[in-house]
Amino acid sequence: MSRGWWRANRLWLPLVPVALVAMLAAASYHVKTFWFDDGLHRTLVTAKPGHVAAVDIPYEDTAGKTAYRFRVRVDKVTPTTTYLDSLGDRTRVQAGVSAYRVRLGFSADPSVALSGCQLTVVDAAGHQYDVNGLPVSQTLCVPDGHEGPSPALYKGAKRGAVEKGHQRPRTWTTSPVVLVPTGARPVEVRVWFARPDYVSLRLPR
Repeated sequence: MSRGWWRANRLWLPLVPVALVAMLAAASYHVKTFWFDDGLHRTLVTAKPGHVAAVDIPYEDTAGKTAYRFRVRVDKVTPTTTYLDSLGDRTRVQAGVSAYRVRLGFSADPSVALSGCQLTVVDAAGHQYDVNGLPVSQTLCVPDGHEGPSPALYKGAKRGAVEKGHQRPRTWTTSPVVLVPTGARPVEVRVWFARPDYVSLRLPR
């Protein structure tokens, strides 16, 4: 480049390194915001096959600070040929798809809110499959019809309020079904409420 070009641009050239640093910082911020926070990337508790995970996840609702406190284990994971779809109809598994029933054992104080719990199954290749397609009346981590309390979702709401007859027992099991491609082998169940945090329950190899 000519001496005249350098002379004409001498005022803004020193700002180029500063601009590059700012661009890299912004890119790093977006990676954390849109990649890290939108996936399951932070393990809170890990339980070996057959072991119980003791979970204590702090969060805040409109009534103040509280926590999801419970214990969970994987009892067994077994193949199945049918599952309940989102309308509650029993449906046979289609060709090219395998279904696994995940039996989970839970225990928690009946006053602890556990609504909103989600499950994800991970296969040996690291692919993740969310447990979904359940009837809208069912939940993944609490007994159907006895879900127990919900968090305080609006100002003035009372945390721990339970409709009569819907009290949750201290111990219970759930058995949701996950669909995976044929040949995929589940090796881990992840229990979570809000990404990126999750509880890891390892399965026997």
